Amino acid sequence: MRNKQSKIVKANAGITLIALIITVIVMLILAGVAINMTIGDNGIFKKSDEGAKIYKNAANNEATSLNSMDKEMADLMEQLENSEDPTRIVDIVRTVYVESVKTRETEVETYWVLTADGKIRVWRVLEYGNVFDKLEMGPEVQIEGLPNGNIAHLATNGKTAIVLDKAGKVYTFGINNQGQLGNGTTENSDVPICISNTGELQGKVIKEISIDTYRKIIAIDKEGKLYSWGGDNTTPVCISNEITGLQDKVITEILYRYDDNFIVKDNAGKIYCLDTYNNNIIDLDTLINEENIEILQGKDIIDLKWKTFLDRDGKVYTMSGDTVVCMNDNMPILQGKKIVEIKRINGIILLYDQEGKVYAFEYDDIICLNDDSNSEIYNKKVNKIITGYIRDGEFGACIVGNDIYILTARYPS
Repeated sequence: MRNKQSKIVKANAGITLIALIITVIVMLILAGVAINMTIGDNGIFKKSDEGAKIYKNAANNEATSLNSMDKEMADLMEQLENSEDPTRIVDIVRTVYVESVKTRETEVETYWVLTADGKIRVWRVLEYGNVFDKLEMGPEVQIEGLPNGNIAHLATNGKTAIVLDKAGKVYTFGINNQGQLGNGTTENSDVPICISNTGELQGKVIKEISIDTYRKIIAIDKEGKLYSWGGDNTTPVCISNEITGLQDKVITEILYRYDDNFIVKDNAGKIYCLDTYNNNIIDLDTLINEENIEILQGKDIIDLKWKTFLDRDGKVYTMSGDTVVCMNDNMPILQGKKIVEIKRINGIILLYDQEGKVYAFEYDDIICLNDDSNSEIYNKKVNKIITGYIRDGEFGACIVGNDIYILTARYPS
């Protein structure tokens, strides 16, 4: 009976997958996508074939979980997005001021914005607002030593920058007082250094990078292994081989970072709290059971930011005193809403729902920023939210069409 149910689930997943691919194809054709976009090497037909292969492989492998297939499909959709819109915003970071990069006057607030075409452009504050500061796009940033036009991801804590190119190579520059650059020294560098042949990164293809508030950097390779440097290690080491309980895990995503702690997810959808200072790891399910958090037991938690949890049904749970409560059930503004993403900046939790609305939550107060007439995104639909570090804290950015709005340090006033 179990095998029969499994086959039925996979069959239904396959039908859903095929329907999704067909829908994407029709939408692209109706939108007037060029012929080479449809049938070229990176065209939709080839991508749809890849989607079919993903399902076929999942159906032939009993051990492949739905979470794993979800991740592969998300990667496929990201490839489609990249090919469709080269101006799509991928990352936003606060500008790292180094001598080799002459952008604008240092007294002007500027940000580096990475788009899907692999290029970095400098954006600066155009209008200071009540809740958000609106940015304007400036010139392309030419950074000596970086493969501009071939950059996949960009991360910084305002002092040290980590860059990942589309070939999986890692570049670092900026402050290096604790080995954050990963090149075996503690000397600062305003010129990017490729460290892909350094330490245990040699020969590895990296697919995700993250940096914490002060000194620690971690990266995931295409095999799901974790690497870390900064602090005690001035060159990259594979911590998947050093931390008990991590050796057999295939890590696919970095959800959150703070100080020496990172929240990561594996290919089975399980979430782990990783302490890189003490080199230990604990899975979220164990933590929930040990703390006897009954409301979270049995829930399919897909994201975690600080003490706020998001489940697959779009419900959010957070600490209220010594207990965890469901925000959707306890706050009228969230009733009936499906939250798809959560972020945290400077103690404020940002909730993003499937309708493009953003909610700011702090302590027991919550407000929808799209419905606040004092907000610069009033009555606007948000396409994406991005958070990052600045020198003295964090920032949150809302993408509205081709415009960027930065949640100001003055909020809440």
